[in-house]
Amino acid sequence: RMGEDSRPGRSASRASPPEDNRRRWRHHFDSDAELSGRSSDEEYERRRRRRRGEEAPNSPPVFGNDGKDDAKEKEDDGDDDDDDTNERKKPRAKVLFGVDANGNNLNAFPETENLPELPKAKPTFELSSLLRQEANANERGTFIDYDEPEDKCAPERYGLRLRLYTFKGDEEIEKPISLANKSRYIFGRDRDAVDIPTDHPSCSKQHAVLQFRNQRKTDVYGETKDDVAGYLYDNGSTNKTKLNGKVIEAKKYYRLKGSDCVQFGSSTREYVVMDESLADKKK
Repeated sequence: RMGEDSRPGRSASRASPPEDNRRRWRHHFDSDAELSGRSSDEEYERRRRRRRGEEAPNSPPVFGNDGKDDAKEKEDDGDDDDDDTNERKKPRAKVLFGVDANGNNLNAFPETENLPELPKAKPTFELSSLLRQEANANERGTFIDYDEPEDKCAPERYGLRLRLYTFKGDEEIEKPISLANKSRYIFGRDRDAVDIPTDHPSCSKQHAVLQFRNQRKTDVYGETKDDVAGYLYDNGSTNKTKLNGKVIEAKKYYRLKGSDCVQFGSSTREYVVMDESLADKKK
């Protein structure tokens, strides 16, 4: 009888569909019932049996009609739970790293084959900003925006007696300045920071540096000899530095030779570094 349930522990009243469900689903079966010649109640019972597995999904209709009702049921996905069940039972494709959709192994990605190798980062032992300000402070406590090289040296340690002469044209306009006891001399307008002031408005606060260096060299016999000399260094000035009338590159050392003339900015003063013995002979 309709509504009976053969499973144990199930009563007929519980297995029978309520009247509300019949009314709720009646409009889904009216069209199929008209095509197959069955009533709505028979169509409801047939679908209930199919969901339980009592009737094969592809069984022919009771009243024939060339299988149009089965074709209609396949199109109606909302009323048939078998389609959703089959979709869930389908095995999902496994996603593997290094394998494409066809199962081919990918040894390397094409966009990473020709990438250049990055250089390895080298350790740095430079001072931090605060330590640099403290280390580069002069006797007056002013920060010097310049770092001396490792081969710095003071000329007097090697018996050199050097002087700085200032000329304007052919006339010497200031007394010579002795360059003996310091490894570097700063030129510029900031009198609290520099060692040799240049008051011309075209000069920067810390315009340039005269740095003494000892670049030791080894001769053919394996003996190491001292090579002390003065080097001109433009400290990133605005109006540049000239050596013998030619503008030099900033942040680069230029070795000075005897009687080389140095100018800063647009100033017409010329500075010459000479040995005291050579200067006395010229006089």
